[in-house]
Amino acid sequence: MRKRRRNQRILQIPHYPKWVFIFIGALLLYILLVVARSIGDRVTFFDHDRVNVLFYGAEPRVLSLGIGDAGNYVLYFDPSTEVYTVGGYGYYRIGSLEKLAQIEKDYDLLRRTLASALSTDIDYYFSPKETVIYDGDTSATNLDKFSLIRNILSIHERTNAHLLDRIFLAWVVLTHKQVDFVELKTSFLEKSSSGNRFQEAEFARYYKGFFYERTLREGRSELKILYNGSFKSATTLSRILEGQGIRVVDIARHDDQKQDQCLLLVDENLVPPKSFLSPTGKLPLVAAFIRDELHCAVRVTSLDDADMYLLVGKRLEELWK
Repeated sequence: MRKRRRNQRILQIPHYPKWVFIFIGALLLYILLVVARSIGDRVTFFDHDRVNVLFYGAEPRVLSLGIGDAGNYVLYFDPSTEVYTVGGYGYYRIGSLEKLAQIEKDYDLLRRTLASALSTDIDYYFSPKETVIYDGDTSATNLDKFSLIRNILSIHERTNAHLLDRIFLAWVVLTHKQVDFVELKTSFLEKSSSGNRFQEAEFARYYKGFFYERTLREGRSELKILYNGSFKSATTLSRILEGQGIRVVDIARHDDQKQDQCLLLVDENLVPPKSFLSPTGKLPLVAAFIRDELHCAVRVTSLDDADMYLLVGKRLEELWK
């Protein structure tokens, strides 16, 4: 009998003060808020109304997904087509880009080069981890969404997308049909001694406005780009930002030799409509987009002839020249 009572005393649940449970509840709520904010910061779908995805391989293609009621586009590329490769590499065949990226240990080179070719930002890229030179002379003609979903979720693909990005992207692709996509032509080519070269300026003129993000375009902020040494990098960035819907009003030389990192200056009087503020409410969406995509520092100051100045800086010039 005594032994049984002793066991009962051992199994008794201690009585904690109410403040302990309040503290634990508050801690759990804080953790949930931190996780939710982290997810919101990392998933592109939450703050973009258009997402562009590069699928690199034997049949390179780009999907441009309109989130909401915007249009959806698909672009098929011939691996033998030459594109200007940013970073000062000149023209390379699309099918050889991954090999170059491997040699330079810069796999983001794929994303930046296709962004330059299409004059719009590429949010995500997927490419095989096994480096292959693709030398075919034909491109895909249909959208095999199950093959794309396999690429999105495969551990054998190299990508800049996080796990949650991949899940959202796979779901968006799954819920679309072939007829939901309008095919944009990529036959803007010029003959050269080594093959056919893609004409990015001609493509940009023909499809001007197709890749606009509504919130960036309707924000109506004006941007001035200041470069130090490479006019080529400034014009490339201008084409890409304008392709997203951002208004670039001027490109000018900036003689500050000490400017190494990218810097975005935002006018202190820039007060856009509330709906065009970034999720934090501190920066206009246009400024937040440039900061995040180009990894620029931001400084609020007084400006005269534009709402924002983008000081490209030496490192960014090297990446985009």
